[in-house]
Amino acid sequence: MQSIGEIQGMISTFSSSPEPGPEPKQRLCPQCGLPYRSLLLGKQWFSSPACDCRDRIERVQLAQEWKEEERDHRLREAGLGARWRQCSFQQFEQNEGNHLALERCRAYAQQWPQQARLREGSGLLLSGSTGVGKSHLAAAVALALLERGAKVLFRNTSAFLCRLKDGYAEDRSERQEMECLEAAELLVLDDLGVERDSPWERETLYRVVNGRYEQLKPIIVTTNADLNLLEKSLGPRTFGRLLEMCLPLQVGGEDHRRKSSRQRKDR
Repeated sequence: MQSIGEIQGMISTFSSSPEPGPEPKQRLCPQCGLPYRSLLLGKQWFSSPACDCRDRIERVQLAQEWKEEERDHRLREAGLGARWRQCSFQQFEQNEGNHLALERCRAYAQQWPQQARLREGSGLLLSGSTGVGKSHLAAAVALALLERGAKVLFRNTSAFLCRLKDGYAEDRSERQEMECLEAAELLVLDDLGVERDSPWERETLYRVVNGRYEQLKPIIVTTNADLNLLEKSLGPRTFGRLLEMCLPLQVGGEDHRRKSSRQRKDR
């Protein structure tokens, strides 16, 4: 606690300080144009906004930060890696071999969920050689639906089966993961048909596909195999259900990975 002498000294110093200067030039809010208020506190001039523009901007910024954090969380939960988060229909390189697949995928995303019921053409089966953009299109559909609040899961088939067989982290059992796959409004199985084709993998994929088949929930599949090879790999039960659930679309064109590699060498 300050002594009486110290307080008296402070009062003396304050009273002996020079008189306040002239009122500063009036400032205007850059957003709405209202003038700031000038406040004289002691012998010091201060300016304060008369509007709430600054508070509103801060609230908008906080809301945007929260929205971005929520979006990142949804993307992680969906299983979309950093590469696939950048995919969009606008960035897709269109050519004669893929324009039909592009338009069907774009229409599918735009018409969700009205056209997402289980019937002929309710899902998509994107087939074609490596590097032609099948995964890009599937990821673009997934991102469009996620932005509209749909619950989407994106799974690389081979990696998913390996994790399922080895046991999931965070104490997630095989049963819990299968229930999660069935609960998703849209499931994307990327690179189907490159598995080791073991009895366990065949049966697991059948359970995944059949679970969605029975629950009337759509699925998008990408594969490097043609339909004959895919049927041989999956077996008639799984393949038959996929054909009933999905519209087959051929994605053609040049391998963009090889094209990008050549362009880097030419620089």
